[in-house]
Amino acid sequence: MTDFNSQERTRPDNVCDLQNYRSYQSVYTCLSRGSTYDGTIIVQGYDPLKITSGISGYLRQEFRELELLDEVTRLRYAQRLQDSVQGVNRSALIHAFRTWKGTHYVPSTMHKAIRWTKDQPFELKKPSEDAVFQLVSKSKAVKSGVQHAKESSSGDIKTKHIDVAHFVPAKDTKGLATLSSDLALFQLLEQRELTSMHFAERCCWYQTVL
Repeated sequence: MTDFNSQERTRPDNVCDLQNYRSYQSVYTCLSRGSTYDGTIIVQGYDPLKITSGISGYLRQEFRELELLDEVTRLRYAQRLQDSVQGVNRSALIHAFRTWKGTHYVPSTMHKAIRWTKDQPFELKKPSEDAVFQLVSKSKAVKSGVQHAKESSSGDIKTKHIDVAHFVPAKDTKGLATLSSDLALFQLLEQRELTSMHFAERCCWYQTVL
């Protein structure tokens, strides 16, 4: 059983092969499936450097930002947070807080493994911008798989074909293009009195006529 397949499972006897794991996340997933310490069995050796050689920069930043957000919550609850510390999203709130406190401010609850110093600073990044939403003009319409758009500068009409088939069909299968094809087949079935056939039989008949 792979680490992915073992997720959300609880195993009284959890046998783990950690030799070929790729990251510490995989180790956590494998070992945390066991319900008891005595029931966890590691069958062979493993490379300890993958879980003791530090974390990635992205994960370190994630832990730092979570600690900063926790500090913002604590100060707001204690009514010691400046009114200018606001933001519509996470990055904007952290940017406002660090601008107020200074880039060298480190909360006292920050673990030493993720603390930053003057020699190893935690750079202040610009807050990310929100996604821009745009309303679709009523002059645009989609009919029969063709998009008609009128240009504002002239009266010319340009057409753009839209591929509506975003799936890969099974090998040697043929799909019905329109609803009229379905109706035509049903009428043909009625003419040949085949509507009483079972579903599997009708499918076989479809393949012979298509």
